[in-house]
Amino acid sequence: MGEVYRARDSRLDRIVAIKVLNSALTANADLKARFEREAKAISALQDPHICTLYDVGHQDGTDFLVMEFLEGETLADRLRRGPLPLEQLLKTGNEIAEALHKAHRAGIVHRDLKPGNVMLTKSGAKLLDFGLAKPLSAGAAASGSHSSAPLLSAAVTLTHGSPQLSPLTTQGSIVGTIQYMSPEQIEGKEADACSDIFAFGAVLYEMATGKRAFEGKSQLTVASAILDKEPERVTSLLPSAPPALDHVIRTCLAKNPEERYQSARDVKLDLSWVAVSPLASSPATAPAITPTKRGRERIAWIAAGIALLIAAMLASVMFFRPLLRPAVLRATLLAPKGVAILPTHMALSPDGSRVVFVGVSENKDMLWLRALNATEAQLIPGTEGAQYPFWSPDGRSIGFFSTDKLKKVDPASGTTATLADAPSGRGGAWSEKDTIVFSADATGPLYEVSSTGGAVTPLTQVDVAEGDNGHRWPQFLPGGRYLLFWLANKRSGGAVSADPADKRSGEYLLDLKTGQHRLLLPTDSGALYAAGRLLYIWQDSLLAQPFDPGSGKLTGSPEAIAHQVVYDNDRWIGGFAASESGPLLYVGGNSFGASQLTWVDRAGKEQGRVGEAGVYFWPVISPDAQRVAVSASTGRNLDVWVVDFARGTRTRLTFDDAIKTFPMWSPDGLRIAYTVAQSGQPSAIYVKNASGIGEAEKLIEGPINSTLSTMDWSPDNRALIYAVTTGAKGNRLWVYWFSEKKSAKLLTEDFSESNAKFSPDGKWLAYRSQESGQDEVYVVPFPNVDGKWQVSTAGGDYPRWNRNGNEIFYEASTGMLMSVAINTNGGFKPGLPQPLFVTTFKSLTGTQYDVAPDGKFLLNNRLSAGTAEPITVVTNWTAELKK
Repeated sequence: MGEVYRARDSRLDRIVAIKVLNSALTANADLKARFEREAKAISALQDPHICTLYDVGHQDGTDFLVMEFLEGETLADRLRRGPLPLEQLLKTGNEIAEALHKAHRAGIVHRDLKPGNVMLTKSGAKLLDFGLAKPLSAGAAASGSHSSAPLLSAAVTLTHGSPQLSPLTTQGSIVGTIQYMSPEQIEGKEADACSDIFAFGAVLYEMATGKRAFEGKSQLTVASAILDKEPERVTSLLPSAPPALDHVIRTCLAKNPEERYQSARDVKLDLSWVAVSPLASSPATAPAITPTKRGRERIAWIAAGIALLIAAMLASVMFFRPLLRPAVLRATLLAPKGVAILPTHMALSPDGSRVVFVGVSENKDMLWLRALNATEAQLIPGTEGAQYPFWSPDGRSIGFFSTDKLKKVDPASGTTATLADAPSGRGGAWSEKDTIVFSADATGPLYEVSSTGGAVTPLTQVDVAEGDNGHRWPQFLPGGRYLLFWLANKRSGGAVSADPADKRSGEYLLDLKTGQHRLLLPTDSGALYAAGRLLYIWQDSLLAQPFDPGSGKLTGSPEAIAHQVVYDNDRWIGGFAASESGPLLYVGGNSFGASQLTWVDRAGKEQGRVGEAGVYFWPVISPDAQRVAVSASTGRNLDVWVVDFARGTRTRLTFDDAIKTFPMWSPDGLRIAYTVAQSGQPSAIYVKNASGIGEAEKLIEGPINSTLSTMDWSPDNRALIYAVTTGAKGNRLWVYWFSEKKSAKLLTEDFSESNAKFSPDGKWLAYRSQESGQDEVYVVPFPNVDGKWQVSTAGGDYPRWNRNGNEIFYEASTGMLMSVAINTNGGFKPGLPQPLFVTTFKSLTGTQYDVAPDGKFLLNNRLSAGTAEPITVVTNWTAELKK
């Protein structure tokens, strides 16, 4: 871009750097004016990790920039000496990510992030040439072309010798840095924030390994590698590297921009968690990869010592007795033919000889039992709808959840018995005293009941004031004094490792003698005790950490047993099982929660699919039936997206670090209301233009320690129905009047109520209530609530109206989608419920379907309802762990 001089600012008496610009940048008057406008915008960036642009000047035909003077070395120079130790890598990476985040929030993209544009100073990393790295092509500049690409974008790439040449911009020329370009830039598209994140991933890779992520003998081969190849894993090149770091880098380097982190802030948060994750090396032991001469000498002495030790061991083998080591064997168990395994719904018998799992066949979830020495699994009759099985201590009975109940079954006889109500069970544990501790619903405490049924008593109490959101996945420890369980806090929208602000979620130890519980350690899943260790998921890796069940204390550091183990980020549970005296079982795969928007007819027959699969929730069809709004996962948070039916394209509507849920269209289809939840902030409902243009408007703010949920927008545009959830009090329906800008409670009854939907004419409101003791669908007149009619007859939720208002659909507790004819002539007259088809989304949270004007149903079908992946069995798994 020009030449750089050290100078002294005589007015402010400070040392500065002056860059005299290449004349190609300012030869054209229009381009020069445009350059100055963009430079002024960049000069407004104030961040300790961005090199400050002080001024843009012109004198005697020469244009120049005045910048902050920095002392140190570039990251490129530092990397010539080898990769960075983990502590320095994470510190520098955090600083770069923070700088990118600040710039992106200001609408400025770097477009040429590379090690040569990062300075390492005493005060930390500094990004150089932010947005100023590349001019337009010489041809465009000469012709005065007004390209839509920003003037300061990375648009020129020239071949320049060896790919190992330092990618610093050399004097008087423009040097290409194709090794850090994103696939979309290679394809000629304009760089954006996601392009910066890809380049950041390439820089992180080089910081960790000392190697470029994408290499080649020419720019053509480098470009080909960026488009088609994946770099070797960091953990393969450096086994001591935390798997979480590899995960961060690979997410940054995703070929598809939508599969990368959607903000640099997300990258920074994950890098922060790498530093504190159980697998991260401590700063004192963080390894340098390339040994120095002294290091090589030390390695030689260590090798010699190891050789002597081996010789001594061989001598002991020869003269004394052999040193026997138990064999570690791995095998796979295949699912029965035509059956898909639910990998997070399996349990190993106490003696380790049998595994029970939930299998899906012909849309039925049932228990299957297989002895590990047998060749086939056996179906256990009477277990339809089964979830989360657990064993009795003697191995003769199996507890499980089904159709809103806690049940048990004798697999030998197939006899089942109902023990207690459990609307949304989240795990159980069977004690030696023949009592069962279980989680009855997603947000409640643990309860205790006899294994023969009877009175149910609370065992724990959820601390609503602290934002706790339920206790689940209990397990009794040997000795009977302690119980493990996992605590969910509202701060955690998924894995605990995804939210540094969440200091409460994780595995807890309950002292049954005192009734007190304490946090053992943060985990991404409920933990399982076996063979002196706690097993749990942390960032898709299965870890084992030494643990003393007698004292209830951790006694060592965790070790990874397997990577990429199935994890259900909606339920906080991993796909693994173990017992005190048996093998370890786990299922490999990615996060367990992908779904596909699918059209079906009234018989449930598929009519087509919408867009790509993803992690979606709460689909709502637009009034013109051309689009659907959904809450979709963006890696860390949930954001509102709009999917176009005709093209299948997705447009992101919301950004930042908050969790956005429950989207709802305005009657004219021009706006979308949605709920925003953010750590440390009251829950609120916002409204934003469906086009994405403009800022969101805060409509309603909820009270402290409550959650708001957008329900429906009235057809006359006068009112918005929403639910307020306050701890154990459940949900209450409220109405917001737009003209008065005020809210009022809708119903006077003191029952949990939610999922309200207006009739097409706005005169009726269908909703779910628990006033009968279970979920049922009711209808009341609106706005004058002077009557009430029950629509469902045997449990129901999530009502929807057809276009004409003469039919209501709802989901039964069995997962069956039901239809009820409605007559509103002279009042409200519901008909008898009629079954339509069984849905495949009943294990997802919230409303997962909508009805189009033509009568078709849009379902959010969960693709991971089962897996074809086999169960991996590892015998003597503790032999590979440190003693």
